[in-house]
Amino acid sequence: MSDEAAAEQLAQDVREVLIELIGDRPDVTERRTFGMPAFYCASNGKMFAGATKRGLVLKLPAATVRELKTRPDAHDFGPGGRVMKEWVELRRDDAAGFADEFALILAAKDFVEQGSSPE
Repeated sequence: MSDEAAAEQLAQDVREVLIELIGDRPDVTERRTFGMPAFYCASNGKMFAGATKRGLVLKLPAATVRELKTRPDAHDFGPGGRVMKEWVELRRDDAAGFADEFALILAAKDFVEQGSSPE
């Protein structure tokens, strides 16, 4: 499998983990954004999570993002080169490990649902 095919497969695997964790919730919708599967709060239509070719992206308070970035798997997220201060990309080679981030995924949903600050 080529590197690009492996990256596409990782994004789909991360999407499947997200669907397994939150896909049946009536307060969550899914659509593509920035070319990736993305998950939104149904109440306000704002994105809180996405599946990239490198892992999982989440929108969280800037302080939480700074704290998470002390982890080796946490990186800036910036489509088009613009780093977004309230977004973090968790990178892993195996999507199954993202199931362990359920509480963080819910925290991202709650943050966005409660009216996170604009980017």
